[in-house]
Amino acid sequence: MKKIIFTLIIGSMLVSCGGNESDKYTGKWVDVNWKTDSRTLEITKKGKNKYTVVSSFDRKEKEAKTEKDNEDILVVGKGLTATTLKYDNGTEELRTLSSSFMKVDGELQKEIDTHIQGLINEVSGKWQHEVMPSIFDSYDSNNNEPFEVYTYEIKPSEEKNCIDMKVELKRAKDNGKVITSEGVFEILSNGQINLIKTIGKNTNFFSNSFYTNIDSIKRFKKLN
Repeated sequence: MKKIIFTLIIGSMLVSCGGNESDKYTGKWVDVNWKTDSRTLEITKKGKNKYTVVSSFDRKEKEAKTEKDNEDILVVGKGLTATTLKYDNGTEELRTLSSSFMKVDGELQKEIDTHIQGLINEVSGKWQHEVMPSIFDSYDSNNNEPFEVYTYEIKPSEEKNCIDMKVELKRAKDNGKVITSEGVFEILSNGQINLIKTIGKNTNFFSNSFYTNIDSIKRFKKLN
C-alpha cells in the first residue's frame, strides 16, 4: 500500500513540475490561410508556464511564458520586441494583432502535404526563360537574340516537399558556353521556393529572382 501511495505522489510531482509534457500550446502551428501565407510556429514546453517558440520568419528560438493571471496569453520574447499570442478557447487558434494560427494535426498535415505535392507536379518538367539585352548590357545583338537563356529541369526530390532543379545558363557573350548547376529547393504551402542545398560549383546564379515562387516558373516557356 505504501509503495502505491509513493508512486502516486511521485507521479503527481512530475506533473506539477511541468516537464516537457504536451498541452494546448505545444506543437506546430500554421497560419489559418496557409495556402497564401506559409508562416509557421513551433512551440515546445520547457517547464511550468515556460516555452520556446521558433517562427519560420527568422528561425530563431525565443523564450516564452504565459501571463501569471491569464494562461490564455503567451508572451514571446522580452522587452520592446515581445510578441503576444492569445489562445482562443472557442476556435482553438492562436491570435496576434494581425494573424491567426491553427495547430497542425495529422489530418491537416496530410492536407498540406497533398497541396504541396500538387504544386510540385505543376512545375515538374523542362522550362526555358530567355532574357533579352537591355540598354545597360554591353552585349550588342543585331538579330534580336536573347542575352541569356536559362533552361530548368525540375523533378520531385527525395526530400519531403522539395524539388530537384538543374539549371543550364547559356550566355551569348560567352559564345554559347553553357554553365550548369543543381540544387534542392523547398516548396512552401503558398508556393514560395527556397533554396536549401546546392550541388556543384556554379551556384551564384541561384540567387536571381526568376523563380521565387511556383507562379514565376509557370510564366516560363514549357518545353515538355
